[in-house]
Amino acid sequence: MKAVIMAGGRGTRLAPFTKVLPKPLIPLGDYPLLEIIICQLREAGFDEIILTVNYLAHLFQAYFGNGERQGVSLRYSLEEKPLGTAGPLSLIDGLDEAPFLVMNADLLTDDLKKKRASNESFWLIGQPDVQVERLSGDQAGQVRVSVHGFDYYNTRTGLIESGGPEQIAVWLLDTDYDGRSLFPRQVFFPMAGDKEGWARLARSLRAEIDPELIEAYRGTTSLPFAPGKHRRVAVKIVDDRGIESLKIVELD
Repeated sequence: MKAVIMAGGRGTRLAPFTKVLPKPLIPLGDYPLLEIIICQLREAGFDEIILTVNYLAHLFQAYFGNGERQGVSLRYSLEEKPLGTAGPLSLIDGLDEAPFLVMNADLLTDDLKKKRASNESFWLIGQPDVQVERLSGDQAGQVRVSVHGFDYYNTRTGLIESGGPEQIAVWLLDTDYDGRSLFPRQVFFPMAGDKEGWARLARSLRAEIDPELIEAYRGTTSLPFAPGKHRRVAVKIVDDRGIESLKIVELD
């Protein structure tokens, strides 16, 4: 399995230590924080690690190399300039091939696998299953996005399980993602009942809005839109447990 670790930050709150070392390389006991995390990921079944790096990137490469010493395959994605929280994902090829984990380089947990069946606090969710449809006829030049579900890694059973659109509580669509900040132009509440989400808003506004549009915003298919100058969209979902996932799609 594949994991992406965000390690490009400057760690300013730990200055002056981070003037000479990036925060993930600061020792915690006998090992750097990031090495502990990578070994935890390996024990949880992750064998391919991608580090997104920017600040003092050469120190990560000097310490970890190709990951052989940690028992994983390790490669790097270099940000020439900081791209924000999710921006580095847009630089990595092949992320749409299978579910993967995204985490920060300072997220240290006791164990990546659940120790008790009653512990429901930790899940690994894959990217949304997103379809982009190019429209024709009167809507030629526009596109429409549909969300069909997502996969998640059940840390209790060790299996990849599928979640359908009926388990998506809310999803957000940025129709012109700039690679740095998510700016939702359309927001949908597929699970909302008759007294929630857009249905509640429709009643509050009474006859001021089109009820057919309100019903559309309770679905899993976007309204048609024209591609923006960045030629990419971002889809963020939140499932029925409150777990978030993001997928970026290029519009060729």
